[in-house]
Amino acid sequence: MDPDGPRRSSRLRQGEPDRPGPQAAALHGGEGVLLGWQTDADTWSDRLTEAVHQPWVLQRRIQPVPEAFPTDDGSENWLLTWGPIMVHDGLGGYYVINLTMGATATCCFYQD
Repeated sequence: MDPDGPRRSSRLRQGEPDRPGPQAAALHGGEGVLLGWQTDADTWSDRLTEAVHQPWVLQRRIQPVPEAFPTDDGSENWLLTWGPIMVHDGLGGYYVINLTMGATATCCFYQD
């Protein structure tokens, strides 16, 4: 998680109600995530100590902001998640997930 290990993790242990959620780096789709803001202090501290020397990441909680997105009728405000599509020689495009309408998705590809 962090080469500074215990020094930084001791600061995080004293976290706020919005403290980040640790997740094992090799998992995806919400597997192995501990939502810091829904976890008691002892469980949070134990998981953080366990994660210090393991391949874990900290995910910050965010409040999504609606974005204007083009539609057939002009534009609508949607809650979007954007992500890159990486290919062998770099950026291949992006995927977009619309959380407003039940997690519908699309992608746009890039060619140089």
